[in-house]
Amino acid sequence: MHSTLRFLVAAGTALSIITFATAAHAKKPQQQTDAPAASTPARQPLEKGMSAETVRQLVGVPAEVEPFKAPEGVAEKWIYRRVLTQRTRLISVGEGTVSCHYESPDWSDMPFARRVGVPIRRIQTTTVYQVTALLMHENKLVIAKQWTEESVRFDR
Repeated sequence: MHSTLRFLVAAGTALSIITFATAAHAKKPQQQTDAPAASTPARQPLEKGMSAETVRQLVGVPAEVEPFKAPEGVAEKWIYRRVLTQRTRLISVGEGTVSCHYESPDWSDMPFARRVGVPIRRIQTTTVYQVTALLMHENKLVIAKQWTEESVRFDR
């Protein structure tokens, strides 16, 4: 019995040593090269005079397009919105009352109702957007402006 146990322990130890040695041998050090690591391509910045097609290729289709008449031709304002942060929290917006039905305190057969105050809570979601507005005139970028907007919504 003891010899079988010793054999199993020795076999398990030998197996773990072989497995460790094989794994260590299989890991080869990575070769160092002077070539720079592959990275994501740099985004081209928007520049005055870019065509509408180039702007669409760089930043996509606008969320809103507001056409308007300009003295020198047709112009459009392109609006883009990107979510920067979003926070959700439960807030108390007031107090209400509810009716609670209880058994009679003197254990008679007549139940009684009582009004109890309870808080009224709503879920408030606050979203901060980065808004970018582009003025396009005759299908060319004229000017770009950027700002942040905050939107507060209450769910029931």
